[in-house]
Amino acid sequence: AGSVNSRGTGVYATGTDLDIVACLFTNNVKTPNRFTTYGGGLYFADGLLTVSHTDFIANESSGSGRGAAIYLGDGASGTLRNCLFRRHHCRDYGAAGQGTIYMDLGNSSRTVTVASCTLAYNTPGDWGGAFYVASGSLVVRNSILWSNWVDLAGQEIYHAGGRVTVDYA
Repeated sequence: AGSVNSRGTGVYATGTDLDIVACLFTNNVKTPNRFTTYGGGLYFADGLLTVSHTDFIANESSGSGRGAAIYLGDGASGTLRNCLFRRHHCRDYGAAGQGTIYMDLGNSSRTVTVASCTLAYNTPGDWGGAFYVASGSLVVRNSILWSNWVDLAGQEIYHAGGRVTVDYA
């Protein structure tokens, strides 16, 4: 478990392409931290991300945390396939947590596709139980979004900007 950086407590990667296959991201927590944490398990920006057959379990963001499991930042695009996201949380210290997976890709030409994944029993804070989409395009296919919980809006998906397409979820 990591506890070093407020960006990507588990893994921080930017300006590169990254493939993650058959890994476990679990219990990555930045404490004590009353400031914003971006990506409790993984922070990724400016490159192509491919994640498959990987479990993200019980990672946390803090403050007005963005992405209790994954933060996808400016210039990111990629695919998440056959992954499990379960029991993520934001310790908000009175601030607003956002999304198990948080996307702020910069523009709608950047796309993240989520296929055959399960996002269940996540409580990332105020908005976006499974996804918070600030910018970019999210495509969800053949996935299960189940029993995610937020305080304000978007039990499964909070769509603040960009595009969202959901097929067979």
